[in-house]
Amino acid sequence: MFVSMSIGYGGFRNVGFEDCPQNLVSGLKSITAKHLALASQVISFTYVVIPELRRVLFLKVPDSRKGLLLLEMDRLAQDL
Repeated sequence: MFVSMSIGYGGFRNVGFEDCPQNLVSGLKSITAKHLALASQVISFTYVVIPELRRVLFLKVPDSRKGLLLLEMDRLAQDL
């Protein structure tokens, strides 16, 4: 499996996945700056939403499940 990167004016422009089997599933031939920017925005949005989501879920979940909820939400926040 080989990932090729082409360097254009201003830095990295494109990442090719010609030999990767994952492109059969995703259909991506390359990752552009637009893809990276969108992924960054999604991660930033998720990072901002997690505390509010945690608060709302904590109010709705039964007491017996709150410990598990907090554990999983902490793990999710750590992964980001």
